[in-house]
Amino acid sequence: MNIDQAVEKYVKLRDKRDAIKNRHKEELAPFNERLDKIEAAIMKFFNATGQNSCRTDHGTPYRSDVLSATVADRDAFLAFVQENDAYHFLENRVRKKDVEEYAKEHGEYPPGIKTSVLTKINVKRSS
Repeated sequence: MNIDQAVEKYVKLRDKRDAIKNRHKEELAPFNERLDKIEAAIMKFFNATGQNSCRTDHGTPYRSDVLSATVADRDAFLAFVQENDAYHFLENRVRKKDVEEYAKEHGEYPPGIKTSVLTKINVKRSS
């Protein structure tokens, strides 16, 4: 197989895969919509009755809370972390973009940073 044939096969397979993904999404849409409506009805029942769960012959629906926490005021939050020695509130990661920019400017990565580069193949469709 030459490179042109390989790219042709790649594009065709990717198109088939994407068609299946889209078809799958479309096929699931009515089920997801119905599930959302039933969940809303169950929530309405819980709100009306003051319950958090109930046992039925077919299962036990229950309410659960999921917290979403985002930083609204970065300076205030970082001041809190420093003042309270509360560094456990922070996650340990670096911004890849800043590491790349630093390396371009200084010719090396910042100290204490381990890097690896994964080379992958991308294919653009011919126009």
